[in-house]
Amino acid sequence: MKDIVTAIDKFLAKVEVWAPGQSIRFAPALDDLIKWSEENAWGVQFTHHAGVHHLVKYCVPGVNTPFWSAVPRTGDGARFTLLNEPHQRFPEALRNEAREELCRIGGVKSSSEGVPEVAFTKLIWEPYRLRVLDLMTKMLNAVHGRV
Repeated sequence: MKDIVTAIDKFLAKVEVWAPGQSIRFAPALDDLIKWSEENAWGVQFTHHAGVHHLVKYCVPGVNTPFWSAVPRTGDGARFTLLNEPHQRFPEALRNEAREELCRIGGVKSSSEGVPEVAFTKLIWEPYRLRVLDLMTKMLNAVHGRV
């Protein structure tokens, strides 16, 4: 699973196992996230993940914790995460901002703890997906001091 095509295939296959019919609905959203990442290759890069999670993961160069990831899960099929774990490049104030916006998009109560995430089912809808892409741009610029 060293290349992005293999990662996408494994991710969508796992989504289909856990949430039949969702992989075809999630593919365009995943394509947009990857396209954004390719357009912003100066700041993020695809990172191979050797684990069994079947995830698609992009990291800031020199940082192992994901900048963003798409992770299959039971129930709704997958989740999108942004600034997954605390890191000196991902200050808590920035993670809180991401968490709050993703909670608004997801229609859930905001929490000051946990991973900034939203169900992939929300990303099916273009207005939500565009908000996530805008948030990613804002977070990437902040992480790289381009604010």
